[in-house]
Amino acid sequence: MSSGILQVIWNNPYLRALMWFFVVLIGSKILVFIMDAIAKKIAGHTKTDFDDIIIKKTKNPLYFLLLVIGIRVILSTFNSENIWMIKLIELVSSIIIANVAYVVHVIVIAAIDTWG
Repeated sequence: MSSGILQVIWNNPYLRALMWFFVVLIGSKILVFIMDAIAKKIAGHTKTDFDDIIIKKTKNPLYFLLLVIGIRVILSTFNSENIWMIKLIELVSSIIIANVAYVVHVIVIAAIDTWG
């Protein structure tokens, strides 16, 4: 019974994309949780608050970045001849670039605030 359901999901590109979306959603959350725990442990050994500020302010943007990268990869599995799919992939790529720029901005502002 379960192999039949998996076969239906795997043969339907939209259900397969939805399944991968949930994998990316959960995987991103787990990865950010692990990265946060490791970063906080390392930051506990430093003398400044710079790293603590970076960890606090970049946790959610990094989760969003991983999620959007996952969505971009999922979208790339579809037929790229469709003009709407091409535009959607370009939009998601722009969101990735904007998110990276935001993370860099947060780090620069934290550095300026810390070391003036």
